[in-house]
Amino acid sequence: MSLNHAVARLLHVLDESAAGHAAHARRLWEAVSAPLRIQLLGRPWAGVSTISALLSADGFAVVDGPADCTLYVLPGSLRPVDRAAIEKLSNPLVVLNKADAVSPDPAVVQQVSAAVAYTLHTTVLPLTAHIARADVSVAQFAHLRKLASAADAGAQVATIVFGDSPVREWGPPAVAVAVSALRLTPDLDPQGVQRVLEAFSGIGDLRVAIHERAASATSAQSGAFLDLLDRCAAESSARDEVEDFLAGPTAGELALRAAGWRGESVAELRSRANLGTASERRVAIRAERALARRSTEWASEPAGGIRP
Repeated sequence: MSLNHAVARLLHVLDESAAGHAAHARRLWEAVSAPLRIQLLGRPWAGVSTISALLSADGFAVVDGPADCTLYVLPGSLRPVDRAAIEKLSNPLVVLNKADAVSPDPAVVQQVSAAVAYTLHTTVLPLTAHIARADVSVAQFAHLRKLASAADAGAQVATIVFGDSPVREWGPPAVAVAVSALRLTPDLDPQGVQRVLEAFSGIGDLRVAIHERAASATSAQSGAFLDLLDRCAAESSARDEVEDFLAGPTAGELALRAAGWRGESVAELRSRANLGTASERRVAIRAERALARRSTEWASEPAGGIRP
């Protein structure tokens, strides 16, 4: 979310007329605008660096300090040192990396992940990170095609770890998946094989979980920004400018984000406004009013600004 014209003008007004709130407002807006901050933890050789590269390529900010989401990486098993570290974290996501080494059978991997999740009382996602962004080269694709056409493909896949194979680093389970895909779909191209490997890796489920955390963080940060502006409107000499902003489309979109709006109607948001804590009701009321204004006033607005 970029610093759009309405926010830039508002922050300038606060700098001039409400210095006591201006710095805080700018920090909150930077939090709303910034990519999700992810902290990665785990034992050496767990695959933290590999996962960090994957998430950075997805546009997330991998940080060492305070973060919006913490991922703890297990290298295929849970040890007492991991459990002690995880129990100190607040609502972490746990990744069971190197899942292909746990078992070549996805059902077994899911059972192991579920058992670890039960022990830790938190979400555990299996992942084979080293193939999540596998760029299938010409040599690798040719080797896979050769394996797929062999009568004893299964036996050959089992021996790749001992030979000079261009797909040796993938591991037998991932190679077996790629070979099976080529046998089922002989005209599959390298990009198709890459998509198969990505699906096998489990990175898709991790992305979904992180995006859910991102949505939650954005909701909280958007609400905090609007709460501060409410205080500014009540206390500062910039009341008129702040109230104009709060009645505008940018604040309306932020109100919908703060409520985690997923297409509910005005009536449904009104129902939410009667439930939950005082804070939750306030968030729902804001969203209800914003959606009502959007329905009546924004229909003719040109595209632009932020969108939920």
